[in-house]
Amino acid sequence: MVRSVLPCIVVLSLAACPVAAQTSKPDEERRAFGTSLLLGLMDEVQKGKDEQLRARILSRIADALWEADSKRGWTLFSEAWDAAEKADADSARLSEEARTKPSGGPAPYFPDIRSEVLLLAAKRDLALGEDLLARLAPKGGTVATASLVGAPAALEQRLRLARRLIAEDPKLALQIAELALKCVSMNGLAFITSLRDRDSAAADQRFAGMVAAAALDPQSDANTVSLLSSYLFTPNYFVKVGREGGRDSAQWGRRVAPPEVSADLRTAYLQAAAQILLRTLTAEEEERTSAGALGKFRIIQRLMPAFEQYGPQDSVEKLRDMLTSLAKGKDWPAGDDDELLKRTSPDREAADHEKASIARLGSAATPLERDGIYLELAMMTSDRGDLRARNFLEKIESAEVRQSAKNLVEICLAIRALDSKDAEKAQEIAHDGGLSPIQKVWVLTQVARQLQKTERGSARKLVEEALVEARRIDSSDLDRPRGLMAVANAFSFADPPRAWEILAEAVIAANATAGFTGTDGRLNIFLKTNLISSSRIQWVGDFDVDGAFEAFTLDDYKRAVESARGFNGQIPRATALCSIGRTLLGKVRK
Repeated sequence: MVRSVLPCIVVLSLAACPVAAQTSKPDEERRAFGTSLLLGLMDEVQKGKDEQLRARILSRIADALWEADSKRGWTLFSEAWDAAEKADADSARLSEEARTKPSGGPAPYFPDIRSEVLLLAAKRDLALGEDLLARLAPKGGTVATASLVGAPAALEQRLRLARRLIAEDPKLALQIAELALKCVSMNGLAFITSLRDRDSAAADQRFAGMVAAAALDPQSDANTVSLLSSYLFTPNYFVKVGREGGRDSAQWGRRVAPPEVSADLRTAYLQAAAQILLRTLTAEEEERTSAGALGKFRIIQRLMPAFEQYGPQDSVEKLRDMLTSLAKGKDWPAGDDDELLKRTSPDREAADHEKASIARLGSAATPLERDGIYLELAMMTSDRGDLRARNFLEKIESAEVRQSAKNLVEICLAIRALDSKDAEKAQEIAHDGGLSPIQKVWVLTQVARQLQKTERGSARKLVEEALVEARRIDSSDLDRPRGLMAVANAFSFADPPRAWEILAEAVIAANATAGFTGTDGRLNIFLKTNLISSSRIQWVGDFDVDGAFEAFTLDDYKRAVESARGFNGQIPRATALCSIGRTLLGKVRK
């Protein structure tokens, strides 16, 4: 069906694209073929009923065609957004159904399709991005500024988009986030914390604006003050306290040391914080705040070290009097020891946490309690890439718990080794037997990439080893085509002729499994025991068809099209064809 419409589309596309006439004939042919492929694919997905697929493909086609025809691109992005709204509504319904059903495995993942469309659209045209974001505007109502999430859906989407863009285009990211930085939210504070690594002056200016706005907002309360404190004292770590005194904390991204800010900025925060905390409220008004009297008491306790070290003395005395007043006649238990200024560095905090956990072993009354502490230590140290995690794991008495936790510990160690470019350590972990076949495929192919320039022979051997692991996976398991796709990806730089063979095998494996999309490559890292439950996702682009077909297109685009059309499933086939078309319209390797 696609081929039948190609000839007439080629003529129309080239006539509308003056750039093509300035390129060499081979490049002109590639671009013409890529344009034809995308427009034929557009017709195909428009007739389908899969809204998620329509949104993804139409937005990618719009992105690819933008430079030649921005008007058509704008229209396609708009259509993609409409499809994404329907897809996300379906995902929300399925997510709610999954939430209410008991499950022994990791929660199902539902992608945020509007976010994907937004990312491509905003990078092409900020006005277009703003137009799409406007469609998320809340339908009336107000939002408490001290929520751990804290902003309407439109502003949260804006901040998520800005955080995804900040690494490649901080200026554009800030333009998008600006409107959402008017209120205090965890997402907004996380954004300016990330921004500070790239533009400290801009980040500090936005924080000062947040502080000033919070001081004037009558809805600001103790939790507003607590969330704001994260920027100065506990970057990416947020604490909110409820009316019953219970603490809700969240860690976003990596832990970093407190920034070196000006004394004026710190003083401005502490003055605004004192102003909010010292507001005169009746007992009824206090209990209507998000923190209540007890929560406010706990937050002042937590912030007192900062006030005592940096704050005006008169504020310190007034806050101490408020603590006495709030606690008068109350039998409130002592708060925890999570004082702000103890979190001076991630390394010191981790060492203190480990020391405290080891100290608890002496008072552990039962084997179950000891196992829980050793499991906590194993997870804590493995997350830092510390091989001592294995020693803690071996001290767990319950064989069932020990075996269940082994995979989590080993894959966390592998992730940290890869992050630090320690190829030798990552190989050793892959060979130790604690990883599943699909995890070994990922680790071995990633190590091969790291060694490609310096040890090409070793890299190829590792990819061959990964292929053995991929073939060990059951033919009905979705991880089999994912693993083979990663191997094909790795062979594309280690041994291109071999890569085509494995790609054909991956397509056959994909057709033999139900539900392979080639768009959701990830490792589910899941642990569930009677002591603790943990679930996380490691995204793996090499498992997907998009990146793989980009590499194969640069090698032989006509052969890549034949391979893409070998998929029985519409989603992987359309995704692969879209990748080919976009690659042909992009930079072509000579």
